Amino acid sequence: SPRRTSAPFFSDDSEAEGPEGAGGVSKVRALLTVLILCYINLLNYMDRFTVAGVLPDIEHYFGIDDGKSVYCQTVFICSYMFLAPFFGYLGDRYNRKFIMSFGIAFWSLVTLASSYTRKEVRDVFLFSLKTF
Repeated sequence: SPRRTSAPFFSDDSEAEGPEGAGGVSKVRALLTVLILCYINLLNYMDRFTVAGVLPDIEHYFGIDDGKSVYCQTVFICSYMFLAPFFGYLGDRYNRKFIMSFGIAFWSLVTLASSYTRKEVRDVFLFSLKTF
């Protein structure tokens, strides 16, 4: 009978796995990876609901009413809804590390830049709102 070189996925046989898990990654590295991904996901969800928390301040700063301010969150959620499957498709076919690194860097830069938006450039920020 052929010799088994790796343990089954849900194996109780810890001797077959050695110091590394069945996938060749140490348990510490796997745990660290999961913790980093959970932290990024937490920041992602916090960022999504920031607009709702500061909506009165956004309305006051940009001088818009409730009718137009609701589009801020709507535009974000709709773009997220349409772009998530696209990037899921890319993640299945291309290097996920590169896609995640680019996405995190882009997200961070846009978030940082949005905190420095001046009233003089609000037309660029509110361009999509004027079409409604």
